[in-house]
Amino acid sequence: MIRFTGLFFTGEEEQKLIRLEPIRLIRSPRSFHCTFGYKPSHEDIIRFNEIVGETGTVLVDGHGQDEDNTGYRIIIPQEFREYFRNYDKNGILKVPHITMSLSEKGKAVNTCYLDFNKLVEPFEISGKFGFFIDGLNEPSYEKQKVLR
Repeated sequence: MIRFTGLFFTGEEEQKLIRLEPIRLIRSPRSFHCTFGYKPSHEDIIRFNEIVGETGTVLVDGHGQDEDNTGYRIIIPQEFREYFRNYDKNGILKVPHITMSLSEKGKAVNTCYLDFNKLVEPFEISGKFGFFIDGLNEPSYEKQKVLR
């Protein structure tokens, strides 16, 4: 089952995010990414297949933290906004973000609710669009078949 669609940051880009992080809590997420859609519908998977495997560049323009979560706010360029379908349980589009670290009781899903402060020096970062599939330890950058 596809858990979520997203833009995944690895290698040098992942190290850049860690290096610039002003504070680290005790746990890191499984992967550094921006979720584009949680538990995507068949239609969302078909749409996301259009960009899976491609590289996307976003602007990191804010940072937020509280006792349970730290993370960056990002700006998604116009060309990829139609693929961002990450809604909360009330149907409100979430703030695009990257969870960086968590406390023992912190939950990555709550990073979008942080009070993000504008960075003095915003920076760009590139990642690869992919799927996070239950049972795999790494994202998949392969187009997914949709069975109805």
